[in-house]
Amino acid sequence: LMNTLTFGQYNSAFKPTRTQFDWLSRDPDEVDKYVNDPDCGFVFSAGGFADLLRGLETVNSDRSASRIPKGLPVHLVSGDKDPVGGKDGKGVRTVADQLRRLGVQDVTLTLWPDARHEILNETNRDQVETEIVEWLDAHLATAPS
Repeated sequence: LMNTLTFGQYNSAFKPTRTQFDWLSRDPDEVDKYVNDPDCGFVFSAGGFADLLRGLETVNSDRSASRIPKGLPVHLVSGDKDPVGGKDGKGVRTVADQLRRLGVQDVTLTLWPDARHEILNETNRDQVETEIVEWLDAHLATAPS
C-alpha cells in the first residue's frame, strides 16, 4: 500500500508506458537497466518508508537549509517532467526559493525540458553533463580560497 501511495502515480503522466518505471527516463535502455537490476525497484520495508519520510522532512526543513553557508554556490538540476518534485519542477523551484529566502547568495536552477527523474540517465545526458561541468568550472574558478 505504501509503495503504491508513494510511487504509484509517477508513471501516469507518460503514455504509452512499457514498464512501471518509465517515469525515470526517456531512454528505454536506461529504464531497462533499472528494471533488470536486482538492487533497484524493490518495495521498501515499513521502516524504509519511515526513514524516507523522516529524511525528507529533515532535509526540506528551514532548519536544515539554513545550515548551508550563505556564500556556497548551489546548483539545482532537474527534469521538468520529473514527477517526484511535482509538475513543471515545482519541488525543485520550491527548494531554490527556500534557499534564496534563507540568504544563500548564489542559487542556480536548471530545469531540462521533457527530462524525467534520472537526469544523468536521460537522452540528453551529454548536454546535462556539459552544463554541470561548465557551472562547476565557472564557480570553482571564482570560489574563495
